[in-house]
Amino acid sequence: MSDQARRRQYLRELVEQEAVPTQEALVQAVRAAGFEATQATVSRDIREIGLVRMRTAGGGFRYGLPNDHHPLPSLARLERLLSDTYVSVARAGNLVVLKLLPGNAHAVGVILDDLMPEGLVGTVAGDDTVLIICENAAAARHTASLLSPRRTPSG
Repeated sequence: MSDQARRRQYLRELVEQEAVPTQEALVQAVRAAGFEATQATVSRDIREIGLVRMRTAGGGFRYGLPNDHHPLPSLARLERLLSDTYVSVARAGNLVVLKLLPGNAHAVGVILDDLMPEGLVGTVAGDDTVLIICENAAAARHTASLLSPRRTPSG
């Protein structure tokens, strides 16, 4: 097994066993385990593994694997994640731009790709923004309406 594969396996196991709150803490843990790694190396590993920052019960954040730590069906996960992290949604032609709190775009992109609503071609996720590419403007309108905050009864 290559050093890269061993390092990535270590990262997967680490986030399953411990609540690691920051990328800097991940870098320190990887180095403490004997791997040579820079922040850029760990950042690439995070993207390749699919690690996401998740909110903890105490209101903080931790890194984790989206499918391992969210046993809810994808639609329920999406609704819960959007209720906690939604900032805005905008549409331009067949494109939808979804803004979220920092560190959450990747998780939403993964869920959208998993759900693949009708008319969705694909997503590109950054740190706080998901670009959603739809087949046409009608599909983009429908997708944007699905992602807009839902009114819930207060009380």
